[in-house]
Amino acid sequence: MRMFSQLFTLAAFCAAFCISQSTNAQAPDYTQVGQTSYIEIGLRAYIRPGADLDFPVFVDSVTNATLFDAEDATNANSAAGVEINYHFESKLGRKLQLRAFLGNFDNTTLLDGGNISTPFIPGTVLDSVQYDYDSQIYSVELMAARSLRQGVTLFGGPRFVSLDDEITVTSEIDPVFPAQPDTFRDTRITEAINHLIGLQAGLRFDGQVTSRIRGAGFIQAGGYFNPTTVRTSLVAGLDSAPPGNTLFPSQTLDTENTKSTGSLLVETGGKVYFDIVRNVSLFAGYEATWIDGVALGPTSAFTGTTGEIETANTLFLHAITAGLNIRW
Repeated sequence: MRMFSQLFTLAAFCAAFCISQSTNAQAPDYTQVGQTSYIEIGLRAYIRPGADLDFPVFVDSVTNATLFDAEDATNANSAAGVEINYHFESKLGRKLQLRAFLGNFDNTTLLDGGNISTPFIPGTVLDSVQYDYDSQIYSVELMAARSLRQGVTLFGGPRFVSLDDEITVTSEIDPVFPAQPDTFRDTRITEAINHLIGLQAGLRFDGQVTSRIRGAGFIQAGGYFNPTTVRTSLVAGLDSAPPGNTLFPSQTLDTENTKSTGSLLVETGGKVYFDIVRNVSLFAGYEATWIDGVALGPTSAFTGTTGEIETANTLFLHAITAGLNIRW
């Protein structure tokens, strides 16, 4: 049902795009922000809140109090990113827009009060745990644009989005002589990789506010084929295991699972431009992105290594943008 709804959405947008191209073949070309040739170079300040999941990941083994829950585990701290947006006219007269952006997120949490238990290592009391969450998103899109009327532009085209989500959980048990003469360390890495390949369509709205200030907003959506891969790695044992130690033997385990699914991406936002000199503007804005149908590192780790990848996840992230716009 999810795949059907995504394909239906994609077909509807593509149909609207084709109809508009046909019915507006004789429409005049307006001079507006979205139609002039320009390049934008900007920075993004991302905010990526955690999923609303209320179940414990690390608890106090004595009081059973939650020390770190699933919402903490899926939260990625604010991080900086870059964006390049190039709007130009091809040799065939077609107005095109090439946009690419990159964002990095991270979250590190250290629990070292002792008496820590976790479903990652059932039946074991830990002295310290470090949880590292690293995530990277990269997007590139090429869209053809067509003016519908003054201030309104229809656009659509292919898009590729890469989302690499990785968590590393490192736990330690202090030495207990003589059975455990050294620190026992358990390191578990889970990496979820998504490659979204598909088409999108949307609308852009432009308007002049004052002689030096103008605004623009957009909304776009698309359907994507998403081949996912989840890799897990486990390395556990004493820092320097002595010969013949069988109580805490060293062990390693690596797995890799794949699954193909359909994903839906919706994006909306707006910018305000302020002219500083002729054909050069500063801009500031806001963008919000929803991606439904992706594999995430924390969820993949929570569900274990049974071979089935959990892709029924929705990722939400938003960003404040600022940069320079140069037109010609």
